[in-house]
Amino acid sequence: MKSTTDNNSIYTSKMKYILYLVIFCAIAFTYGCSSEQEVDETAEDINIVTSEIKIQGSLYFPSRHILSFDTNGEIGQINVSLGDNVVAGQTLMVLDPTTKMTLEQSAKQAQVNLDTATEKLNLYQTNQDNKIAAKKLALDTATTTYEQLINDHDKKVADKEKLLAAANSTLDSSKKTLANFEHSQSAKITKAEQAVKKAEQAVSAAKLKIETAEDNLSASDIVKSQSLAQAEKTQEAAVLTLQTAQDAMQTLKIGWLQTQAPFRKGSFDFDKVDRYQADIDVAQKALDKANSDLENLLDDDEDLDKIDLTNKLRVAELDLDTANNDLITAKQDLKNITDGSETLTYQERKIAVTVAEEQVEKYIRDIEDLGEKPSDLSVADSRTNIEKLTAELEELLYDPNNSEYELNAASVKLAQQQLEDALENASKATLKSPADATVYSINADLDDLINDSSIVMKLVEPQSLIFNGSLEGDYLDDITLNQNVEVHIPKLRTQPFKGLVKEIKQEPITKRGIITFPVIIEIELDANIVQDLENYHAFVLVKNAP
Repeated sequence: MKSTTDNNSIYTSKMKYILYLVIFCAIAFTYGCSSEQEVDETAEDINIVTSEIKIQGSLYFPSRHILSFDTNGEIGQINVSLGDNVVAGQTLMVLDPTTKMTLEQSAKQAQVNLDTATEKLNLYQTNQDNKIAAKKLALDTATTTYEQLINDHDKKVADKEKLLAAANSTLDSSKKTLANFEHSQSAKITKAEQAVKKAEQAVSAAKLKIETAEDNLSASDIVKSQSLAQAEKTQEAAVLTLQTAQDAMQTLKIGWLQTQAPFRKGSFDFDKVDRYQADIDVAQKALDKANSDLENLLDDDEDLDKIDLTNKLRVAELDLDTANNDLITAKQDLKNITDGSETLTYQERKIAVTVAEEQVEKYIRDIEDLGEKPSDLSVADSRTNIEKLTAELEELLYDPNNSEYELNAASVKLAQQQLEDALENASKATLKSPADATVYSINADLDDLINDSSIVMKLVEPQSLIFNGSLEGDYLDDITLNQNVEVHIPKLRTQPFKGLVKEIKQEPITKRGIITFPVIIEIELDANIVQDLENYHAFVLVKNAP
């Protein structure tokens, strides 16, 4: 019985062992299958991650304009704001009015200097042309004279007389032209003289006004001093009168007390007291009035009459300054007309008269030198004169060392350059946009002092914004040119911008053992530009990479 029980126990133990082994195998099989599935899912996740490439980089505007005034001054106007779209030629900033006016005044003065230099050169050239014309005429005359000496003497004389007549006609015409011009100027001279006379009268009138105002002002001070003295005397007299009345009253009272009251004689004279009191009251009122009048005179800080006289004096002094300035201007205008410096025409006509007179005198001498018949000496002298005039004319025409002309021409050229520089400097007072662009940054405020190298504004062209990135060499085959990508600028907005791969440089860059290739991506910027946008963090996602 015991043996049977033991056998049953052994059998039961074996069955438990087998059952445990089966359960263990089932668990091991289930775990193996689960692990294989997880491995497959991990591999799938890896494939999904590697299908999206993230590129780090920076933003940059290649189309930009760094603006400065190229001159010194203060900022007077700022006509745009950050982010404004501007067009080429639009005014962006203007310097302060003082600097702008100074630059414009320099340009005007440069124009005056150029006009003066050109006028001087033209006058010199006119003089030279007249000299050349006169020398040519003299040479022609000398040649004619020589030919006349060779030919018939009488014909020579007749021809010379014709030339003299022509010269006299020219002289008469030149004198008439000069006289007509001077006559036309006489009206200007008369008007200028009248202006001078009127200005002198205005000066005299202004001086008279000043003298009158000064006399009135002095008289006002004297009257006030006299009034004060009189008021003080009146006050002293009123004080004395009051004191006298009071003394009389006191004397009356004391006399009665001393002479009658102790002896109870007689009665007190109240009527007399009333009369004395009335005198005291009248004297007190007179004193009050005298004190009031004196105080009014002493306390009158704003003497209206004196202020009016002072203002009249100031006006008279201003009138005198104005009259003196008008007198100076009128005298200068008269001088410009009378000395001929107002126009070149007057000088030219005077020169023409002088040249004509010289020709007339020359022809008269020539006729006198001819005499009744030509002589060998006259022929030789005529030939010598022709050679001399020819040499002088050639010297006038072809003189390479005409220093005066070169000096005047150099002055004109220098004045032209100075005018160009002044106009360029004047244009620098206004800062204009060089192209259609957007205001990226304003680097100066109103009233800021700037110099010729101060950067005051930066403009960019929004659609030129690019992304400079570095692509690791492992992903070089996973991106192509003209491929659409996402450009993320989180600080600007949460949604990505559209980008297009424009360039993948083939020259690698190795840094810390990592090989990268520069990538340039154009950005379709559909948001407003903000300052320091180029410093914003940005990255690119290339999705669905092959």
